[in-house]
Amino acid sequence: MEQEGTVSIWVGHASSKDTWRTAITIDSYDDENWGSPFTRAFGIDDYDEDFQEAHFHPRSHNQLGLLLRGASYDDQVIEQAEKLNYRVDADTNCVMLLYNFNYQGSKHEWKNDGVSLRFVGTVTYDHR
Repeated sequence: MEQEGTVSIWVGHASSKDTWRTAITIDSYDDENWGSPFTRAFGIDDYDEDFQEAHFHPRSHNQLGLLLRGASYDDQVIEQAEKLNYRVDADTNCVMLLYNFNYQGSKHEWKNDGVSLRFVGTVTYDHR
């Protein structure tokens, strides 16, 4: 759901950069089957692609702050995300951020074709 000043965060593991790219790239613009494997898995019907950031790290990290470093508004997002006390698995190497989007879905984990993602939560940031 679109909501200005929020960012929804997912973290996980991808077996390769190509596998990650395939999982998050919109492959259908058809009204019936819009989106990417990621959006369909989490029931995300629509979001503004200009407000998506996806990062694949060649090395795994077990700290959320390290995964989020370099993202837009990272100083604010990291500070807010760390308050969620989310435990990051040692093999985590990818992160998806949807800005101005407040994920309200009931699905919190997805595994498919070399990618596993878990919803961390939604935090706020000052976008002005």
